[in-house]
Amino acid sequence: MTKETWSDMPLKSLGEFRNGVNFDKSKKRKGEIGLINVKDIFTDIPSIDFENLDNVDLADESGIEKYYVKAGDLFFVRSSVKRDGVGLVSISSRDNSKAIHCGFVIRFRPDLEKINSRFLAYQLRSPLYRQKIIGMSGGSAIINISQETLGNLAVGIPSIPTQHRIADILSAYDNLIENNTRRIRILEKMAQSIYQEWFGKVDKDSLPEGWIINTLEQVSKNFDSKRIPLSSMKRAEMQGIYPYYGAAKVLDHINDFIFDGKYLLIAEDGSVITTDGKPVLQMAYSKFWVNNHTHILQGIDPISTEYLYLRLSELDINGYITGAAQPKITQANLNRITFLIPPKDILLEFNEIVLNLFDEMEILQRKNTNLRRTRDLLLPRLVSGEIEVSSLSEPVA
Repeated sequence: MTKETWSDMPLKSLGEFRNGVNFDKSKKRKGEIGLINVKDIFTDIPSIDFENLDNVDLADESGIEKYYVKAGDLFFVRSSVKRDGVGLVSISSRDNSKAIHCGFVIRFRPDLEKINSRFLAYQLRSPLYRQKIIGMSGGSAIINISQETLGNLAVGIPSIPTQHRIADILSAYDNLIENNTRRIRILEKMAQSIYQEWFGKVDKDSLPEGWIINTLEQVSKNFDSKRIPLSSMKRAEMQGIYPYYGAAKVLDHINDFIFDGKYLLIAEDGSVITTDGKPVLQMAYSKFWVNNHTHILQGIDPISTEYLYLRLSELDINGYITGAAQPKITQANLNRITFLIPPKDILLEFNEIVLNLFDEMEILQRKNTNLRRTRDLLLPRLVSGEIEVSSLSEPVA
């Protein structure tokens, strides 16, 4: 069978660009319009999560309807403080007249008769095209890319049926990842409910007999001295199977690890603290690497790492954040956070219950790691035409 010919076409010939809305900051976090910002594009799965957008009061703004989201719209990071973030793309899976994009984001609305938008999103996230886009960007303190520059990017385009097939195969992996992630959230909510049922009503001013108050430093081991950051270039040279964690998510998978076991990761960067003051937490399992924007802890027996996670997940830590230009929570301030400690027999009984839930979460995380690894190995070969799609089947749960 003759291999299909792919045609190189400039991106501007496949759809239309639009810059985002600039507005008074006082309108942020008000109103009913969701705002797609840079942070909403930095996702493992290239899909906008409408449930977690910030809100703005722009419904009555003249011409605002021109910015409403349609299914298949692609959104590019227009401005980034890091060069390897500029031009990253994510896609809208549905129409949404309650969402717009901000001025730091560029929208691309594909002509769906010419291009499958899911195929294009995967293609533009592949290593080859990420390097092309980053190489076209400009600036020093703030890295930027323009509509015109993106429009001149040449992309390789196969037939529409081939585009559909490639998008379906890669989407199948992401759908399984999304389902597992949803199950992890359910299990986590169950664990948090159990924590609240056992400990949520304890008053620190009138502790039950046997309870004590300690600081985080007294109940956990901190491994910050073992953190080693890796540049994006070094990570590209080390593609592999071990997760590389950043402040709020897995940034990459590399071929080496520093840690092996169960750890709690806490975002050091104060700017990623949630709006209600809660810290951004991750449970990390088995072999992994972590950068220097993440605190890494383990509980000291009988305090389990899971108990640390559940306790910290309910705390407002805004009072421990320092720095205006670059807010962060230092190790010293982290150590000062107070902890309510129940008697050992209660802790051991609690741990026995919740550890089963966390074990299930770990299994699902491992499945997601394997799915991501397979997807990321397939992605560049599929979107470049190196693999014939007729020989591939979609993954199953």
